[in-house]
Amino acid sequence: MTLFVSFAGVFFSWFALWYFSLGGYQKAEHWLRDVYKVKIHSAEKIGRKKIIVASGSNSLFGISSEVIAKETGYPIINMSGHAGLTFNFLADQIEQVASEGDIIIMPLEFVFYTRTDDLTDWQLNNMQSWGYEHLKTYGVFELFKYFKSTDLSSYLERSFGEGSIEYLGVENVKNYCLTDESKSPRWQGYNYKSMNCFGDILVDRKAIQKILDFRNERTRNYLTSSDISDEFYKDAKRFSNKLNAMGAKLYFTWPATIRNESFNLHKSGKSREMVSALNSNLIDRGFEVICDPAESNLEVEYFFNTDYHLNKKGAVLRSIRLSDCINLNILDKPKVEQSADLRAEQYLLTGSQLFATRVSHLKMLKDALGKYKLKYGQYPKSHLWDGLHTNWGQSKVDWIEGLVPDFIEALPRDPRNNTNGSQQYIYRSNGLDFKILAHGVREDCPVIKLKYSELIDPVRNCNAYGFWSDGAEKW
Repeated sequence: MTLFVSFAGVFFSWFALWYFSLGGYQKAEHWLRDVYKVKIHSAEKIGRKKIIVASGSNSLFGISSEVIAKETGYPIINMSGHAGLTFNFLADQIEQVASEGDIIIMPLEFVFYTRTDDLTDWQLNNMQSWGYEHLKTYGVFELFKYFKSTDLSSYLERSFGEGSIEYLGVENVKNYCLTDESKSPRWQGYNYKSMNCFGDILVDRKAIQKILDFRNERTRNYLTSSDISDEFYKDAKRFSNKLNAMGAKLYFTWPATIRNESFNLHKSGKSREMVSALNSNLIDRGFEVICDPAESNLEVEYFFNTDYHLNKKGAVLRSIRLSDCINLNILDKPKVEQSADLRAEQYLLTGSQLFATRVSHLKMLKDALGKYKLKYGQYPKSHLWDGLHTNWGQSKVDWIEGLVPDFIEALPRDPRNNTNGSQQYIYRSNGLDFKILAHGVREDCPVIKLKYSELIDPVRNCNAYGFWSDGAEKW
C-alpha cells in the first residue's frame, strides 16, 4: 500500500509538472499562434453565412479568398495552417467560428487520412507550447496521451528554459487589417505579417529552383495509400456530426499538388487510380467529397518554395477552379462559360494593366461599331444602358446585338470579372448615335486624366470613360 501511494504521488507530481509547463517556451513554430488569433478574430467579424476553408499549408499558401468571395458571393475566412497539426486542432479552430448555414471546405493534405493516434515530436512541441489553449480543452484521456508521449527534458525546457517569444497582443489583433481587406502584404517569411485579412498568404514570386526540379521527378508521389485510418474516420465523423447539428456542412476536396512524372492526375495511371479509390472510400464512409482532383494538380510554375505551397498565380487559378466547383456542386449556380485560366489572368492584372485592358477593349468596340454602321447605315440599337450586367438596361450576353462574330470575335468583359451592375462596360444607342463606357472606374482617374483626358465622360466625370458620337455626348 505504501509503495502504491508513493508511486501515485510521484505520478501525480510528474503529471502536475507537465500540466503546468504547458504554454511555456519551447522551440516550435510559434508564428502559427498569431496566425490563428488573427484568423479567428477576422472570422468573428463576418456575422453571416460564410465559407470556411481549412487544411494544412497547401491552402494557407494556396487560396485567394478574395477570388472565392467574388466568384461565389459568400464571405470567406481561410482557417488553414500547417499539415503537421492534428485534424482535431483544425476542427477546434473551425468550431470556434462556424455557425448555421456555413460551408466548410477542407482540402486536406493526403497524410491526414492515414494518421493514427501516434503523436509526432512536431505535434508534441507545438501543441504543448503555443497551442496549449487548444490542448487544455481535451479530456483526461486525451491529455494523458500527450503526457505519456513527452520526455522529461521537454517540460523541463518549458518550465525552466530561458527562451521566450513575443506574441501579437489582443489590441493588435483587433486592429489588424482595418484597411482594404483584399490587399496582400509582401512576403515577410513565416509570419502573420505575410498574411492578408482573409487568412491567406499570397506570395507573388516564382518557384525556386528546388521546386522546379520536381518537374521531371519520377519518385515523388503525394499519395502512398488510399486507405482511411480508423482514427481519422472517428475524428472526422464526430466533427461532421457537430457541424450538422449547428446547421453547417462539411465537404472534403483535394490539396494543391505538383503535376510530375509520378503524380499526374490528368491521365490514367496509378496516382489517378489511388486518388479515385480514396474518393470512393470517403464517400462510402458517409462524407461529402467535391471537385475533380486534377483541377488542383498544377504545373510546377504555379508553386513557390515547397511542393504544397502555391504562389499567388497558382492560388488565383486554383481558387477560381474551386469556386466553380462550389458554385456547381453546392450553390447550384450555372457553369461560367469563360475558362478558369482566362479569368485567372484577369484577376492578376495590376491597376495600370486593368486600365490598359479597358482602353483596349473600348477601342475594339468603337472600331467594331464603326464597321457595323458602315455596313448597315446605323449603330446597333439598345434598350437603355445595356451590358453583360447592368443596373440601367438589359443584362445579357449579347449586350451589343449584331457585332459578334462579323465585326468582333467576342464582346469583351470588364477585367474585374464581377457581376456588379455598376462596374461594367455599358452601351446605349438609338441607332443614330452611340455611347460606350467603362463604368465604376474611379480608381483609373489619375491615369486617365494624365493620358486620355478626352475619354472622360462629361456626364459622369471620372467614374466613367469611353467613346461616343457627338449626339450622345450628354447621355
